[in-house]
This record gives sequence, structure tokens and C-alpha cells, in this order.
Amino acid sequence: MDTRTPPKPDHTPLSSIPHAPDDHAVAHRQRLAALIAQGEAEIAAGLVIDGDDLDAWLDQLDIDPNTPMPEPRPKP
Repeated sequence: MDTRTPPKPDHTPLSSIPHAPDDHAVAHRQRLAALIAQGEAEIAAGLVIDGDDLDAWLDQLDIDPNTPMPEPRPKP
């Protein structure tokens, strides 16, 4: 009687297989990069969003997901 464990098949995770990103993913990454650059420029200019304004906006998103984000203002 053979008690050896049979070899396991090679299950390479899909995340490790190189692939070309689709146009949607590329556009999404470009949009995120632009938003990050905008945020960094606002910080460098001394503009911030007040924490209370941010909390109120986050609460409002439950009611209306299209509520615009508060505008950054100069630091007090």
C-alpha cells in the first residue's frame, strides 16, 4: 500500500501572474494620481478642510452620496 501523499497541482495565484492593466484601471490610477497631486498642492499652499466640516460631510453622504466635499480653506 502506497502511503505517500500525491503531489499537489501547481496553483499559481492569479495576483502573481503578470498582466496588462485594462484602460479602466489605467484611467482610475491616473485619476487617483491627479487627486493626490491636488491634495499635496493644497497642503503645500496651507489649505485644509476643517475636521467638523469633514465630519458633517461624511454624515451627509449617508443621506445624499452626491454631496460635494467641503472646500479646503487657509489654516486658521
